[in-house]
Amino acid sequence: MRIVTTLLGLVLSVNAVEIHVSPDGSDKHPGTEQSPLLTLAKAREAARAAGGPSKVVLHEGTYRLEASLELDERDSNTMWLAAKGADVRISGGIQIPVDELNPVKDAKVLERLPEASRGKVVELALPGKGSGGSEAWPLRFRGYAGWPEVYIDGRAMNLARWPNEGYAMIAKVLDKGSQPRNGEKPDRGGAFLFKESAPGTWRSDEPIYLGGYWCHKWYDEFVRVESIDAAKKQIKMAAPHHYGLGGNSKGLYFAINLLEELDQPGEYVYDGKRNMLYLFLPNDAQGSLHVASLSETLLVAKKVKNLELSGLTFENGCLNAIDLTDCESVRVTGCTIRQFSGSGVVVSDGLDCGIDACHIYNLGKSGARLSGGDRQTLTPSKHFVTNTRIHHFARLVQTYCPAVGINGVGQTVSNNHFHDAPHCAVQFGGNDHQITFNHIERVCQDTADAGAIYCGRDWTLGGNRVHGNFIHDLGAASTHGNWGVYLDDMASGIEVSSNIVMNTASGVLVGGGRNNMIVGNVFINCPKRSIRYDARGTGWVSKSRSWLDKPDGTMWKRLSALPYQAGVWNERFPYLAEIETDAYKEPRNSVVSGNMVFKSPALNLDKLVTQHGTVEGNATHVAAPELLLEGGRLKASDENLKPFHGIAVGPAAR
Repeated sequence: MRIVTTLLGLVLSVNAVEIHVSPDGSDKHPGTEQSPLLTLAKAREAARAAGGPSKVVLHEGTYRLEASLELDERDSNTMWLAAKGADVRISGGIQIPVDELNPVKDAKVLERLPEASRGKVVELALPGKGSGGSEAWPLRFRGYAGWPEVYIDGRAMNLARWPNEGYAMIAKVLDKGSQPRNGEKPDRGGAFLFKESAPGTWRSDEPIYLGGYWCHKWYDEFVRVESIDAAKKQIKMAAPHHYGLGGNSKGLYFAINLLEELDQPGEYVYDGKRNMLYLFLPNDAQGSLHVASLSETLLVAKKVKNLELSGLTFENGCLNAIDLTDCESVRVTGCTIRQFSGSGVVVSDGLDCGIDACHIYNLGKSGARLSGGDRQTLTPSKHFVTNTRIHHFARLVQTYCPAVGINGVGQTVSNNHFHDAPHCAVQFGGNDHQITFNHIERVCQDTADAGAIYCGRDWTLGGNRVHGNFIHDLGAASTHGNWGVYLDDMASGIEVSSNIVMNTASGVLVGGGRNNMIVGNVFINCPKRSIRYDARGTGWVSKSRSWLDKPDGTMWKRLSALPYQAGVWNERFPYLAEIETDAYKEPRNSVVSGNMVFKSPALNLDKLVTQHGTVEGNATHVAAPELLLEGGRLKASDENLKPFHGIAVGPAAR
């Protein structure tokens, strides 16, 4: 990846036609440094007309897009870069100075506001026609339904919420409702009793939506309210939750976008019918308000070869920042990507595309998603995320929106820093991925039964390597604790080696899989578990879960979709050809060796793991060593950790 990037830069520096753009330019100009163009669309036309390698140089300022900037094969062999030292922003939003906002005067709005908020809430009429607001939202959705998001001083404001912190809990489930997850028809919304007085006071002119972990602490969803009976303290939902109400979470929920609950700084309400925002600004608000308005991805590239985006800031959109589809050798380097309701960068198919040395944050969904390569032939895509910091992601869709999600074959996620998020940092499927030397902290903050690095429910995950990662200070969970590395539901064929998991509830969970290597890891102050390797396929899964059943269970479908009995699959993973006759429900043929446990429980391995695998050289120590991260390099006080001294994790490793 580094060699390709360097060669492209050399070619362009010698042969490229330079095209200059500036917010002070004009599209009637020739596009020279002295007479720059005004718009990115015109710069794209000029680069295409040049007929060869091009450099599009963006000078300081904000470039607001009212539609996606679309690139195709005609835009190959091009760099889009910031001029030296320039702060260049490509934005999908509008900017409003705070001092131009006026207090609310509408009597009907003031009447619904909490008394303490009156006089403190300001209003903003948005340009254009309203979306219809929550009248147009689906009956149920995950995380986001298209409202304009608001940012100030680099922070996301939130739709007014009740309760302000944490969740309310269902007092009693009256009707669990139908369960779409199990294919139950027809749809039937659930019903429950509530404890608090607030829901009985809501009289919104628009539909009321409640979101939360209705059944499990690892699946969030918003559902519309059909009715509230204040006297009976009863809420009837207009649609079912995916898993039905109740369950392990006991029904955790909250309300959004109600004027009655606009009661603290940093909140706002969107009135879609009138296209108005009502904002309770932070006490220290200054400068300008940024409202994301573009509902399309800012930059879309399809079938482009040899493209580099360098030193640019992408911000303020209601979807994604960058989508790369079927591209080759496209690199996003040294860029800042922030303040999107969707994801940062989405790479689909193609070859050798990715992100290096970027800063990505304030995202409603994932930092990056990579898919590509051919699983039938195990041909890698060589996509990558390297030397990049991703944080405060999954703000809106709080589960299964990792910092980086990877699928397909042959992706690299290395030397990154991931932190501050409700659920997992890396989620993977497919084969031959390298997840190495990442620094991961403060994730899994609002979920349970989760892993900082996670995969699951697949025998065909051979060739994946989780190595040298430093994972620490994950969120605590009262039930189904969170794990540093979680190989869920029979995930198999994976190497988990030389990782350090520290100051978190539990280290590594292997959910009954086969042919895994759990080698040379270190666990420091993990009070619940160090390593747990169970045999769930022979226990509760075989009794209550259909995904292990032949021939239509998920495990068998994923296996049969691949040529696992012949060719390169049989050469690389010969154990799959024999799995049907080799006690497939048992955790066989795994290696658990050389792991070190400090001030944490000893390994908890099912007897079948030991009986049909290799378990050796694991050591338990009473005292916890001092372990520091200085300048991106690990320093430990314990002689047992000598092999880890000086190892670099995160962006400092580059």
